[in-house]
This record gives sequence, structure tokens and C-alpha cells, in this order.
Amino acid sequence: MGCTFLAMRRRGRLQTDLLVALARVPRGEDRAEDKSLIRALADDLALGFDPLSAPMGEIWDGPKPEILVAQSDGNWRHIGHTIERMELLAAKLVAAELHCNPEWTSTKLCCKKLES
Repeated sequence: MGCTFLAMRRRGRLQTDLLVALARVPRGEDRAEDKSLIRALADDLALGFDPLSAPMGEIWDGPKPEILVAQSDGNWRHIGHTIERMELLAAKLVAAELHCNPEWTSTKLCCKKLES
């Protein structure tokens, strides 16, 4: 029974990771709900950069919203660290471990599209 439970948990995590990976890329038209989930988070959190084209190794001197601070105890020095925290947040949203903030209009539309 333990192995089955672990396999089910693993499959859930794999499914979440797959959905986050698929949602990372913009889809379809230029509509808000087709936007990249990671870009939507960057916009809603007012981070001021494009996480899909930013140089990962550059120093991050932008804002550090509390919701991203809470995603990891690790270092937060580079743009890559910011994106990593956004990916962790996206995974929690996709897995319904965290509810989307009602003020995150772009992210909310992307999540709603993923549910359909």
C-alpha cells in the first residue's frame, strides 16, 4: 500500500510539473488567458521583467514580494532565483495547493484556462 500511495503522489507531482511546463509557454491568440502563466505572475506581482527571456545569471535587484519570499528558504541573488520562486508558486497554483489572489487578474485568467 505504501508504494501505491507513493506512486500516486509521484504521478500527481509529475502531472503538476507537466501542466506548469505547458503553461509556461504562451498559447494560441494574443488573449490574456493564453498568456504564459509565468509571465502573468510577473505582471501581477509587478516584477518588471520578462521571465521567459531574462538572463538567468544577472543579479536580481527588483522587488521581492512576500508571496515569492515564502516559496523558498534558498538564496535570492539572481534572476534565475526569482524565476525558480515563480515556478514554485505556479506549481502550487496548478496543484490547487494555493488559491490565486483575486487581484492577480492575468494569473487568474491563465489558471481558469488551465482548468478548462
